[in-house]
Amino acid sequence: MNATEIRNIVTEARTNHGFIAITRYRSDSGRIANVTLQPLGPDGYHNLIRKSLEQVENGDVEKPNGIDQSVWNEAIKSQCESWKKTLDGGHDRKDKFSKENKAFYVHEEQGDTITVRNVRIIRKDVLVEGDQPSTKSRPLTIAKRLLIGQTPAYYYQGSFKLDPEKFDKIKFSGKQIDGEG
Repeated sequence: MNATEIRNIVTEARTNHGFIAITRYRSDSGRIANVTLQPLGPDGYHNLIRKSLEQVENGDVEKPNGIDQSVWNEAIKSQCESWKKTLDGGHDRKDKFSKENKAFYVHEEQGDTITVRNVRIIRKDVLVEGDQPSTKSRPLTIAKRLLIGQTPAYYYQGSFKLDPEKFDKIKFSGKQIDGEG
């Protein structure tokens, strides 16, 4: 199965029934996982951001142990400002994707490789851990990551590349695509 064949199957799909199951997906870090995705539609990310912003503004998050209160307060302020900017369309990020069908897209720099976009990770069963590079994140960055981890935005995946070399099998809309893995 190559990228063009995947593209043809995706083009024929009438619906994805809300879920995409990927068996033995191999990330660039070497992690292997079975993943279930739910396409959220074009406004899905903004809906998750709205829910996350509301949750944080309502104080429905807990400060993790080991995070200084002043850093936690700054993380909340900074993340809420960023989410509001996103909702107002103010990050000026260029979208290099073109829509193929349903939740499937092609990136202008990735040739024929199909990408599924705007999805929520419903389930991820890690079979093999990959290499995790050490991070030298600042305390504020760590606090923001822990804050987001308590919100609906945490499960958002902007894009998921369906490179045939990266998976064993994909199922959606009653169809199955076998990868090269």
